[in-house]
Amino acid sequence: MMNEERAKTKWCPFVRTTVFVKSHNPKGYVPPAHNRAMMEDGSITNGKGFCCIASDCMAWQWIDPDQEWAGSNENRRGKCGLAK
Repeated sequence: MMNEERAKTKWCPFVRTTVFVKSHNPKGYVPPAHNRAMMEDGSITNGKGFCCIASDCMAWQWIDPDQEWAGSNENRRGKCGLAK
């Protein structure tokens, strides 16, 4: 359980993307979706585009859903509804 700002710094295993790098793809096939990206130098990244989107995700669950928060959710805590 954490606030949204902290959640947005965490890697999400459910993110999927395709990365098309021409130098690694001479035959022009479409690569499968991955949850990390391979960079031109061959290194693997799970950068900012692979992080949690917190309450913008349909699976996000607020810990206190009935509590009213005036103005800001800064201290309101939640969690990924897909994680145990």
